[in-house]
Amino acid sequence: MVIPIKILGDALSVLLLTFIIVLIDTLTKWIAVSIRFCKDKEYEPSILNVFRGIFFRAWQEGYLESQKYKWAILIKGLAYLLTITLAVIIYMLLPEYKFNGIYVGETIAILIYVFIVMAEAFSIAENIKEAGYQHAEILERALEASLSKVGIQYRHEENINSYSDLPQEVMKGESKEHNENN
Repeated sequence: MVIPIKILGDALSVLLLTFIIVLIDTLTKWIAVSIRFCKDKEYEPSILNVFRGIFFRAWQEGYLESQKYKWAILIKGLAYLLTITLAVIIYMLLPEYKFNGIYVGETIAILIYVFIVMAEAFSIAENIKEAGYQHAEILERALEASLSKVGIQYRHEENINSYSDLPQEVMKGESKEHNENN
């Protein structure tokens, strides 16, 4: 069975877009963690200090861990690859099936592709918000509005622990300092 060029082209385009968006998501996460590192160490979060934090200091202090991020990116990439493969299979199984004049296979595949992009866009918005950019809320609200147009209600939890991605050693040090101050 040969995959038609249109289906393959769509899948490869989404795969490339997903790779780029995951790269941007990873960079924004590293920037947010590096800014948190600068604030915790009472450094000015300037471009130079954030750069140093991403490539040197935050790794040494345990804020960034290569094993943790390597596995997270690998799992995310594999999940997206399988999801795109599923979209291609659905597209091929229902190539000519129409419902109310809409090609079902193509529509489902496009919705799957949009889901991937929206999931990463929310992750990028959360990273930008965690980095301290005050207008990140606007991006989140725009994404929520676009989802509500298709009937999906997105609930954003306000009480998310922003330290959940820190290694346990840093978390223990953080709680000791908090207890000593109180």
